[in-house]
Amino acid sequence: MKSRHCAVCGWASRDGVDLPGWCERCRARTTADVADLPEFYRTLDTLMVPGATGEQQRVGGSKSPPLPFRVDPANLRGPATAGELPGPDNGGALSIATVLAATRLAIQDVCGLTPMRLGVGRHLTGAMIQADAAFVIGFLPRYAELAEADALKGAVDILHDTRQRAWHACGYGAHKVYLGPCPYTDPTGGMCGRELWIDPVMADSVTCRDCGTRWDRRYFLWLRRIGQEDSA
Repeated sequence: MKSRHCAVCGWASRDGVDLPGWCERCRARTTADVADLPEFYRTLDTLMVPGATGEQQRVGGSKSPPLPFRVDPANLRGPATAGELPGPDNGGALSIATVLAATRLAIQDVCGLTPMRLGVGRHLTGAMIQADAAFVIGFLPRYAELAEADALKGAVDILHDTRQRAWHACGYGAHKVYLGPCPYTDPTGGMCGRELWIDPVMADSVTCRDCGTRWDRRYFLWLRRIGQEDSA
């Protein structure tokens, strides 16, 4: 599916060239969202017991005894359930394994790939989550070109929502912010241009996923400024 408008954010191509389903900014953000999920999956395992972050969750009200686990980390760490995105789940809280498995299934269907076992109905290991995330990242651009606009937007939205839920469940208070395109210039004069996203509270540096250049915190404001100048 090609159009002058991004199926995710609605941004319109200024030069009249059709987009491959989505704009570069949505592609970069979604890639970063999926890349974060395996690390969150591992971190959440240590946060499921009440008190791990200084809180206890109660059922129904203050008179109910605390649950033996924290609800949101437990939901996020749950097994993969069958069904298409967004799919039914406990209170609508999809697990990381469910979202990655369903996204992988959608990609396989739309792209005509050989179906693979998705581990539905059981808890997945960190390595299996990592493998599913790598598959999704690798084939999302192809999926974006072939999928219907509504299907692409739905998949991107649920991936982003899952990443945000995991972010907050791990106790982080800030969202990743866009710094701008990576300004590294190679010996031939070509600029990298990969979008840079950071956690403004936690990050001391950001490393470009394409060229590998590491930008320290002292460069953050400069990167944002030149990014804004380039988009003006």
